[in-house]
Amino acid sequence: MQKEEWEQVKEALGSMYKKVQLEIDGYNITLQLQRISTYKNAIVIYVNGEIKIEWLSKDKENEIRKRFIRVSERSLIKAKDKKNMPKRLLKEYDMTYKTYLPYWVSFGGLKRHLIKNNERIELIGII
Repeated sequence: MQKEEWEQVKEALGSMYKKVQLEIDGYNITLQLQRISTYKNAIVIYVNGEIKIEWLSKDKENEIRKRFIRVSERSLIKAKDKKNMPKRLLKEYDMTYKTYLPYWVSFGGLKRHLIKNNERIELIGII
């Protein structure tokens, strides 16, 4: 996609009433700004018109998760507690976990991820 097309996509995703349709390496992708909690909106991504729970919950890596799904990695230890821990304990006990989310809170993050993990991205239309 060209820079102008990315700008069109970004502008369209500023409205909750528009959908962006892309074709990415043979997958039909729909992006739409939607409410994900009481006071928070995000760009939800649909692959071939659906979101499947197995893309988000299975332990083994799959292609759709790698290409389109956002990974959030968090530590079990709070940042302020990490400052007070000795380094040797921090190395031993600092555990992280990953969650896989079918939405993006940042257009820039979505764009970078799609460009990095896919070969051909084509704008089909904005509805």
